[in-house]
Amino acid sequence: MQFLKDFGVSIFFILAFGTGIFLLSRGGVELDFSALLNRATAILSLSAGSLNGWRAEGGFTKDVFPGEKSHFISYLKEYLASRGASLGSSSLFDDKTQSALIDFQKNNSLPTTGALDAGTRAFINDDLAEDLCPSSDGNEQEDDTLESVSRDHELRDDYAPANLVLLPDEVRKNGIICVTEDTADALLSMMRAASNDGIYLRVTSGFRRFEIQEYLYDLYKKINGPDFWRGIASPGHSEHQLGTTVDLTGLSIKNASTSAAFGKSKEGSWMSLHAGDYGFVMSYPDGKESVTGYKYEPWHWRFVGVDVAKKVRASGKTLCEFLKDLSSGK
Repeated sequence: MQFLKDFGVSIFFILAFGTGIFLLSRGGVELDFSALLNRATAILSLSAGSLNGWRAEGGFTKDVFPGEKSHFISYLKEYLASRGASLGSSSLFDDKTQSALIDFQKNNSLPTTGALDAGTRAFINDDLAEDLCPSSDGNEQEDDTLESVSRDHELRDDYAPANLVLLPDEVRKNGIICVTEDTADALLSMMRAASNDGIYLRVTSGFRRFEIQEYLYDLYKKINGPDFWRGIASPGHSEHQLGTTVDLTGLSIKNASTSAAFGKSKEGSWMSLHAGDYGFVMSYPDGKESVTGYKYEPWHWRFVGVDVAKKVRASGKTLCEFLKDLSSGK
């Protein structure tokens, strides 16, 4: 997230929520987001908010040189600080940042250009991708495709699914997104079939680790007021943490993220007809908030496999009800 302008009476900023980027404002209200922006976690190279912003931007995508000013520099400084450098938080690529970057390049056998060049960008992007989409190294990971995750059922805060993979370039998406391997394969097949029908889907969010969900939850609460909880899962209760859930949008609604308009769009209609053939189920259908605990989210689709998706549809139950019954042996 980055601030664009502060006019004194209105604060405008970009919120990297999910993978979409939203322009929000609060006229005449001073909102203190410093605690959220500066929140740091011991296991991440960037704070959860910065990691989410880096992801939404697609990573470090262009060279940056000393003397330049960019919000990417704020991410770079935070990253170098996690490696022991003592730097400020400004967006200026100053002398101290260049010196710290040269040390980093030397320590990692990179060309010592003192710039955020292609090689250094690739190295840092790969490192941050491991934070965003943790591998199985050193983690007790599980395959819980049919895990019941709801307002009442939570995952461990350190839970991460097995076999997370980055979505390939062929998949239209906003930023860097990963899901489980099975989900990625099914998603790619589904999007190819949709494209053949003239339907152009785009993925706006996938796996979301606990720390990022916590960051988004706190931010969403500050922005949306008392009824905020209807539209976001608390940390540990998000299906996105399973790595089997994606948020979708479509070209006909100008790729708007997390939009109810998706439900009535041609892309949403195609999903309603065909998603089950690829193992995807809408988690939070219209008119079922009293059951699911969430308002209607036509963009939110979870992969459960073709057989289970067909059973869910035949049962007439929501996915939440179906999985709850399944876990209890009904």
